[in-house]
Amino acid sequence: RTDGAIFHCVSPTADGHIFLSCGAPQLYELVYSRAPGMFHSKCRLIRHVMGLWSRVRDFLSVSSLTSGRIRVLSCAPRDYVVAIDDLNRIRIFGIRDQAVHRSESIAVVEELAAISPDEISGQLFELTKQHLASRSIAHAFPSIGLDGHLRVRAVTGAGERLLFVCSAALPSGPPPP
Repeated sequence: RTDGAIFHCVSPTADGHIFLSCGAPQLYELVYSRAPGMFHSKCRLIRHVMGLWSRVRDFLSVSSLTSGRIRVLSCAPRDYVVAIDDLNRIRIFGIRDQAVHRSESIAVVEELAAISPDEISGQLFELTKQHLASRSIAHAFPSIGLDGHLRVRAVTGAGERLLFVCSAALPSGPPPP
């Protein structure tokens, strides 16, 4: 049951998770199991909501300037989902299996990081003394490097190509030595 939502992005991971977006701030997951359960069918749609602050922000947002509706969605082969919202923020979500011993595929999703076009442009200016030509992020291509870290290749509306290497798997950063 989709409650009238029209999904425009579908992206799977190599380990079997299927994520969808419909222009809402939340991610959806198509969850499946080997057999129907007592209270659910073999296939069902789960809405992942990212914490209390995102719920309050989305509830109170009456203007499009504070919206976080996901418009581009792309999965890494495992462990990560990258989304671009209508404010052109690149949002990185960590995913892990809720119960790997169960016969059902369902993920726990946590927002790890978000970076705005202004922050990207500022960092680019520090490195190259040039700002981004476009504040619109058009595409994101996540992958996992040989070192196990997430890499996100992003393309702006002006065709600029950006590479982000993420070295921490937690929102708080890398663990202390």
